[in-house]
Parts: sequence; structure tokens; C-alpha cells
Amino acid sequence: MPYHLPVLLNPLVNAVFNCPNPSTSNLKKLFSNLKDRKFILLVPPCDRLLDCNDKLSGSPLQELCYSYEFVASHVLLIDEQNAEYMTTAPPSQVKFDTLNGKKVIVRSQNRIILTSDGFQVKKRCHITKTDLFVNFNEYLLQEYKFPILCIDEPICAESVRTQRVQISQTLGSGKRETKDGSSPTLDSSQGSKSSFDNILRIHPDWALKFNELFAEYRSTPEGDDPHIELFHDIIRRAYSAMRSDALFASMPDLSDLIYDYVELNLYDDIWVRITHHFKDSEVESNGLRYLSLHQLETGLYPDKFEEFNLKSVVSMENNIELAMNSFSRLPLAHAHADKAMYLIDTLRNLSRVDKSIQEVSPVAIGADTLLSLFVLVICRTQLRNLKGQLFYLQNFAKNETSITFGVLGYAISTLEAAVCYFDELKGSKKMSRLESECENARSLVDKLSSESSSVNLIHYQKTLSYRTEQGESLLSICIANGKNDILQELLSDERSFPLEDILEDQTTEGCTLLMQSLKCGNGDAASLIVDLIKSSCTQEEMFAYFNRSDKDKRTAAHYLTHEINILEQIGNFFDWDVKDSSGHTALFTIFRSYDQPNYDDMIRASFRCAAEWYACRMRPFCFTVHEDRKENTLLHILKRSISILLEYESVDVNARNRKGLTPLMVYAKYNRLDNTKSILTDKRVILGKIQHPLLLCSIDYAKNPLILHEIAKQSAMDTAFGKCFVHTLKYESSSWLVNITVQADRKGNFETVEFHLKTVQNFFRTVLRTCPMTFLPLDSTLNQLASLGKARLSSIGKLETVCYLRSLTNCFNVLINSQELPKDILANESKLLSWIKVQYKAFRNGTTHIFSKKVEPEEMSIIQGFLRFNQAELSTLRSKLHVMKKLAIFLRLKSSDVEQSVELLLPLGSEGMGDLYPLTDHKFSCTTVYGNDSMILLVEDIDLMLKCTIRLYDHINNLLQVKIPEWWKLYGELLNFRKQYAQNFPHLVKNGETSTDAGIIGKILEGKKEKLEKRLSFSIAETRRSMNQAGAIIAHDHESLAEQLSKFMEFKGAYICRGVIKRWVRENIKELKERLIHIQRDLRNISGQKLRS
Repeated sequence: MPYHLPVLLNPLVNAVFNCPNPSTSNLKKLFSNLKDRKFILLVPPCDRLLDCNDKLSGSPLQELCYSYEFVASHVLLIDEQNAEYMTTAPPSQVKFDTLNGKKVIVRSQNRIILTSDGFQVKKRCHITKTDLFVNFNEYLLQEYKFPILCIDEPICAESVRTQRVQISQTLGSGKRETKDGSSPTLDSSQGSKSSFDNILRIHPDWALKFNELFAEYRSTPEGDDPHIELFHDIIRRAYSAMRSDALFASMPDLSDLIYDYVELNLYDDIWVRITHHFKDSEVESNGLRYLSLHQLETGLYPDKFEEFNLKSVVSMENNIELAMNSFSRLPLAHAHADKAMYLIDTLRNLSRVDKSIQEVSPVAIGADTLLSLFVLVICRTQLRNLKGQLFYLQNFAKNETSITFGVLGYAISTLEAAVCYFDELKGSKKMSRLESECENARSLVDKLSSESSSVNLIHYQKTLSYRTEQGESLLSICIANGKNDILQELLSDERSFPLEDILEDQTTEGCTLLMQSLKCGNGDAASLIVDLIKSSCTQEEMFAYFNRSDKDKRTAAHYLTHEINILEQIGNFFDWDVKDSSGHTALFTIFRSYDQPNYDDMIRASFRCAAEWYACRMRPFCFTVHEDRKENTLLHILKRSISILLEYESVDVNARNRKGLTPLMVYAKYNRLDNTKSILTDKRVILGKIQHPLLLCSIDYAKNPLILHEIAKQSAMDTAFGKCFVHTLKYESSSWLVNITVQADRKGNFETVEFHLKTVQNFFRTVLRTCPMTFLPLDSTLNQLASLGKARLSSIGKLETVCYLRSLTNCFNVLINSQELPKDILANESKLLSWIKVQYKAFRNGTTHIFSKKVEPEEMSIIQGFLRFNQAELSTLRSKLHVMKKLAIFLRLKSSDVEQSVELLLPLGSEGMGDLYPLTDHKFSCTTVYGNDSMILLVEDIDLMLKCTIRLYDHINNLLQVKIPEWWKLYGELLNFRKQYAQNFPHLVKNGETSTDAGIIGKILEGKKEKLEKRLSFSIAETRRSMNQAGAIIAHDHESLAEQLSKFMEFKGAYICRGVIKRWVRENIKELKERLIHIQRDLRNISGQKLRS
């Protein structure tokens, strides 16, 4: 009778695993071939299968999921005969056969799948996810978890989006595309230049003609003038010859191309002649290297002190720095266009207006001011061959108009004016004065930078306004060199350094005096500045100053990594939500500064200040704000003292960073034992989290035995009975080893012991020999071990190993909890081996004692009734567990389908989601009431209970259907033999027994009657012996079964309560709390986006 379960979202998965009637399905051939075989299913994404058509056939991919060829091409057969058992190093490349005879190559390390023989088109697909699909149907291999490799596209079809999806994507994107789908060309001139170069390369005659022209220029003496007319004449002659050639007819910019080519080849020769021409008259500005902005006539330093504003000076210093960067590239340019661009950029940067100081009257950048600023740029860059640069710009342009008019003409005239300024300044009194002031400035800077602490500031009163090219004032220089006494003296000089200037004083990097103090590690200087500001400024001024950011968008709080005293003084004035250019908040930066001598105190103080800042604004502490761009949370980076974070319900203790690592994984990886112990005490932590795509858990990252033991101990306590945890399967010294963390005493102490995997196998085999009626599925666990590594893919092997270790954990927990094992048997491997040997000897020596018991028919009837009753009970339980298992599997699958459905609908925007998700560019966390990891545990717990039930049911069924009918058959034969004997020899039957001694009568009997009596007597004796033997086995099995049934009933109640219900509820609540945190984060983000929009 066909069954109907909910349809799965992925059509291919639904077609293979969820067919209601496989005997009449279109895929009945596929199901017939796969009935008892293991395979790997390649699963393309849902959006491709649901919204795409096959380009070749035009059929929807959703329909192809029910065609044999399409599905069979995605089924990779696992060849168990050729696969190595438990391979230590899986091959980097594995070739598989598909069900329809094609070849597929899987490169697990690169996560790539390549099609090979049999495929019409060679394709390269990427593996996006690896998973195990728990089989719930009855037409494929039972009790098997089929490996699934999710890929980015089908391997045997070229998918094309349907028109509806294409329209939606077009509306959602603002990119222009050409008809062929490529981006439009940005610069057509690049194509012309490439064609010009290719023609010269292909036609050497033209290259030869150019070389002749170049040789003509190079033949002129280097000591002569640069031969401007000859340069331009070469270009004109080349253009006259080339414009008539059909090769260049399609190049409208031929003249420019020739100019660029000639300039490129003759630049070095021209520049040698220019520098030689001006070698005796070049501009010299070495004596003005320390020229400062206050020495120039710019209007930035007015005569009236009250009109002076340092903020304008700081802004101009930023402009000067940008201009210096542009102007310093001038000698590096070997083309007139590049030199012109750098010169124009220099003047534009000098004329730039900072919008942040509009509240201050800006300084008018007139021609004289611009010239003064340009002179300062020249002095600070110390650019050589300035007249040569001017000469080249004036005489080697493509056309004279560009250098006469427009922006470039103005820029060249300004450069010419600067050159004239230096010529006029040379040898003048003004030059001597400026050089003297620069020398005084250099002397003061040298003294402040030296180890000497004595500086007489009276001699440098005219130099107190000096600022370096980095925008450093004398205050900054004192801070950088630890001259705190001089700093205090300068700060007390309110005439030279008023409070307004101190607040506005910052370098070209945007660093305030406080930032500079903290960056230099000058805590005393920082304290002086903080005390001055706190005693002289209002709350608004302090908040504005302490939160001012530099070019890296860092505030003073970002540099407070070693100054706990200053933090405690001004911590409440910081905006703790501000992020720098790297995406780090100040709190994140402090937490990550591991070199602090007082790290723990600094962590607690900074977090307390941040928490108080949030509380003052009536806002909950927002942990997601303090994540970096790699999605590392505060818990990820914290080296110690994580207890201050764990107190908050809103902290995500299971958050993954971009690499998929949880905080616990990070602690295990980087050997943070204290953090590991602290986070393991938190009831929200999920120990079974797996990192994708490496498929490693926290215990896999633990290299420190202490950390490994702590994680394993907590994992053992979280199991159904809290007794044992099996983990860390590894290959060492040519053998497989496994660790078992087991409870050592009633006080709750645990020990971690290493065992050979073969020892564990022999232990299970010994238990099966000594107690063959056990309800534990130890044989299934042994078979599961034999199948490990058969897929030959490391990713699948890791997932199968995790499942196998959980099976071992369950079996050991049940054995220990049922008290069938001696105490301390798992204390070390030698004790376990000794127990195995003792049990094996006892088994061999005690095999005959079960044959001594006789079972009468009445007793056998009682046994039958007992077994039938329990069989009926187990049958009912088995049916219910089957239903529970399917429900648990489908709850997990459908929960995943809901999340994928939301992801598919979100790109459709308001058309698909309406007002539910108005901000479609944000990934909203969809949640269901069932967690993925907890549902996996629930399925495994139910599956264990089901296997135990089936094993007991099979034992009872074997007795009822095989052994007991055999006994009744023997009993019937015995009754028949007795009846024959009584009919033939009635006088020898006494009290229902035969006599082997005939006495006098035996001597009388002769011939056939004597032989018949002997044959019947022998048959009766043999039948009774066989019946007694069978009855003894049945009685023994019955007693063992009764004992196992009793233990099973105890196990069932405890396991359903602790494992199936409590453990699942506990783990599910953990996942739901994690998802709740994600939803709250998404709602805050959406609210923030609405406010910004």
C-alpha cells in the first residue's frame, strides 16, 4: 500500500527518497538497481531545479528529476570491494561510476566535481555542502545514512533561468549589460592604442622608420638645447607618412597615438638634455627644509590673535600633505599627460575646502595664498630639477592650446610663478631671515628629540607656532619624546597655547594630542591632557573631543589598551559603537590587545564602561556591533575573563565566525584552558557544533590533553546517562586509536583513556558471545565500523566517523548504566583486555551446563505465552518508534525546507515577500521551532531505541518461529514413538517409561519383533535427548531474554526520559535561544536601515 509523506522542497531528493509507490514510479528501474546498494547522491540547489530549464531539451529541471537518465547521472556508486578499509589518507582525487555507467571525478580537497567519460559536455561543479541523509523509506537500503554532496549546478544539464526569474533579477540589479551579457566598454582608446602597437609589431617597416627618426634626435649633442622643434617635427613627419596608409585609416586619434609613441621612446633622451641645460640655474631650497606654515603670508595666521583658528591650519596641513603626495610623483612621470595630471592634482589639493570647518570662516585661496602654499610644498618635497619640469610642461605638450588656457595653463603659470619666486628670493634678506627661522626650528626640534631634558623656551618664543610637515606641533613633539615637564610648561602658556588650540591640535593623520599620547605609550602626558580638558571643558566639548576620529576612524578609546586609569576617568564619554576602518570597535580592540600587563583588569574596566554607556542611553548591550568583518565576536577574541560576557542572555555563545569557528573551537585551537572551562559551564553552549566545510568540531581542535578532557567530560555529562563519551578517532603507529572519557567514581570525576579500536571491537564481540540475547545493537555497531571509509572521500568519512563515535558512546553508556560491567573496567586498556580474556575462557569452559535442564510441555507453553505477550508489546513499540523516527526525520527536513524557501523568496523583493521583508538586501534569519542539530540527536536516539526493540523482537521471533516449533516437533515425534512402542509392546510399558532390559520376555522374543523394539527404544532415547537439549537451550534463552527484557524495560523508561525527551528538549532550547538572538539582531539591523533611509 503506498504511503504519502510531505513533499520535500528539493525535487531530486524528493524523487529518490520520498517515492510513495516505487513499483509503479517512473524511477522503478532506478529503485530496482539501488535496492541493496550504497551510493552518494549529487544534489543541485533548489533554485536551479525549481526555476531553470534544460537549455538543450527545453524541459524544466524539476521534470527531469523524475527521468532515469538525469537522476542516474547524479547517483555515484560506492564500490565497497575496491575501497580500502579505514584509509588513513583518502586520495585527493577519486573516480566514481554513476548508476548509468558514466564517470565522475571528485576532488575532495578542492571541493570540485568533474564530469568524465560518458558525459556529452565536460562540466566543473563546486561542492557547497556535505551531509548524511537518514533513510526513512523501505525500498532502499535500510538503516543507512546516504552521503549527499550538494553542488552548485546539475552535472548533466545546462540550466537556463526561466523568464520570470530573469525579469526579477533584472529589476533587482542596476547593472547595464550589452546584448551578449558583458559589461560595456569603458575606454575605446585602449583598443586603438593596442591596435597601433600591434601594427608596428607586425609591420617592421614602420618600426624601422620610427627608429630612423629617433636616431636623428639622439644624434644631437647632449650638451645642446633640448631641440623642441625637432621633437615636434618628428611627430609631424610621422603623421604625414602614416595618415595615408590604409593600416591606420580607422584610427581617428592617430596624431595622439604617434605623439605618445614618440614621447615614450625619446623621453629619456629629452630629459638628459633638459637637466644638462638647467644644471647651473636650478632652484635650490635646501635651507628651507624646515619651513613652516606660520612663516608664509597665507592669512592663516592673522595679526589679531583673537581671529586665529587652529582648525583652519590643521585643515590646510591635510591639504598640503595631499599636495605633497601628488607633487612628489612628478619626477616619476615620463609623459607630459602624467606630469600635467600630477601638477593639477597638487594645486587642487591645496585649494580643497574642508566641509567639516564650514562653521569657521574659511581662508580665501587666492593666487598669492596659493603661491605661498605651493612654495611650502616645493620646500618640503625638495623636488629636484624644478625648472626642467616646468620647461618640459611648457614645450612638449601635444598642442599649445592645452598649456595656454584652462586648468593646465593656470597650473603651469603657477609653477612658473613659484620658480620666479625662488629666483627672486635667492640671496635676499628675506631668504636669510627664513633660513634663520628654519634653523631655529630645526634646533628646537633636535633638542626636544634628544635625551637632554633642559630646553630654554625663552630663546624660541618666535618658534612656538612651528609645526612639522606631519602636522605635529611642539606639544606633539614633546609627547612623542617624553618631555612631559616641557609639555606641562607649554600647556600652562595660555597665550601661546590656548585651550581652543589644544582641542583642535591634531596631526595630518587626524590624531589629537590625547591620541598621540596613547599611541606613544606616554601615560603621564595623556593624564595631563585629560586633567586639563576635564577641568576646563563642558560635557559637550569633552564628548566631542574624546570621540574625534583619525584617518583610520579610530577614537582615543581605540588606543586605550594599556591605560586603565585614564579609561576609568573618561570611559563614559566614549561612543562605544564607533568602528574604525578595519571594522573594530574600541572594546574589540582592547579585548584583542593581549600584551597588556593588566589584561584582566583592563577587560573588566572597559566592558563596565561600555555597559554603563549603553545603560545610560536606555539600550541593551549590543554584542553584534562589536563583531569584526570576519564575524569574530567578543567571545571569540577574549583571552581570559569571559565570565563577564556569559552573564548576558543576549550574548551568542555558539556564534560562528566567517571560518565557521565557534568560541569554544577557538579556545580549543589556541589553548585557552580557562575560557574553555568557563564556557562549558554555560547551559547554552552546543558542544556538537561542526565547522563547515572542514567538518571539524571543538574536540577535533583540542591539542592540549587538558582541554580535550574538559570538553569530553562535559560531552559525557550531556549524554543520556552521563557516564561515558567516545571521541577522537585517530591513526597512530599503524593502528587506530580512540579516546574514551568515562566517569571514574560517584563523585563525578572523569578520566580520559586511550584504547586501540581493535580492543573495543573485541570487547563488543565478547559481550555478544557471553550475552547473545543482549538488546544492545552491538552487531550493528560493528557492521557500522566495517563500512567506514568506503566512500573514499574525507568529508563523508568525517561525518560517518562522528555518527559511529556517537553509536559507541550510546552502547558504552547503556552497558555502564546497566551495571553489566565491572567497576573500573575502562580505567585502562590492560584491565579491559584482561576482562576479555577471562570472559572468553569462561565462555569456552561453560558451554555444556545449559544442557542439563529438562523442559516439560506445560513449562514450554508458559514460555510461549510469555514470549508472545512480549512480542506483541515489542511489535507495538516498534511501530510507534518507526513513526517517531520518520516524524523526526521529516521535521528536520521540512524545517530546512522552510529556511531555503525564505532564501529563495527574498531576492524577489516586495513582489515575492510584500511588507514582510521590506529590506530585501538584508539576509533575514528565518527560524522554526526545531533546531537542526537537536533533531539529528533525536533521530539517533530514537534509532537506538528502535534497534534495541528490533533486536529483542528478532530474538523472541527466533524462539517462537524456529526453536520452539522445533521442540514441539521433537515432542510430537517422541509421543508418536511412545505410541508405537505401547502398541507393539504393551506388556513392557510401565509408568510411561520403556525398559532396555527385557528379562525373560526378551529371550522369548525373536526375529523382527526384537529388532523393532530396539529401534523404537533407540529412537525414543535419541528424540528425548534432542528434545531435552533443545528445551535446555530454549530455557536458557528464555531466562536470558527475560533478564534482557527486564533490563530493556528499565532502560526504555530511563532512556526515553533522559535521552529522547530531556536531551532533545535541552539541545533544542539551546538552538532556539541562539536563533532568537539572531532574530533580535536582524530586527535591530532592519530598524537601523529604516532610520538611515
